[in-house]
Amino acid sequence: MRSFWLKVVCVWLLCVQTSMVLSAPQTWTVNFNDSEIGEVIKFVADATQKTIVIDPRVKGRVKVISATPLDREQLYNLFLSVLQIHGFTGIEVGGIVRIVPIKEARTSPAPIVDQVDDSGDVSLVTKVLQLKNVAAIKLLPVLRPLVAQTAHIAAYEPSNAIIISDSMANIARMEKLIARIDKAAVATTELVYLENAQAEDVVSILTKLQASGDKGNAQAL
Repeated sequence: MRSFWLKVVCVWLLCVQTSMVLSAPQTWTVNFNDSEIGEVIKFVADATQKTIVIDPRVKGRVKVISATPLDREQLYNLFLSVLQIHGFTGIEVGGIVRIVPIKEARTSPAPIVDQVDDSGDVSLVTKVLQLKNVAAIKLLPVLRPLVAQTAHIAAYEPSNAIIISDSMANIARMEKLIARIDKAAVATTELVYLENAQAEDVVSILTKLQASGDKGNAQAL
């Protein structure tokens, strides 16, 4: 009987170990030393199971090494970063990734997204950022120097929105900046309680001070 239960336990442990191996996500260690960029693209396509179309102008040799194993998402983000360094980018539309020179990316059909994150994703996307309190056309000159030269940024006056085509990571950064500026433009009202004066008297004094200040500014001009 003891031998029987020992066999049962061994079989159970073997099943658990097999299940853990099967459920563990697959990882890859990258080691390309002065390799053709086409070889790297083929490796990434096989690993990520993505269909990749390569522009004939995408050529060169790359060097990329990962010290630790990478899962599928990490591998793809690393691949996009390598492309960016060499002047290329990947645009994914309809399940197909097009590898093109980054200078051509602004005229390519980048996917329009509703949500972005700051996880470091450098895939090219387009996002519409809605403003509530600041005029988009006035904010545009402030934002334009903060985006990459290859990015596209424009203001759409009828809906008071900013349209940006750039990497997801850069758009996430711009979105946070715009949210802060837009929020800071909101006028606030503060209630002040008086202890030793009448509210009517204070209002009269403040009104006169404001009027004299405006008059002084007009004379200075």
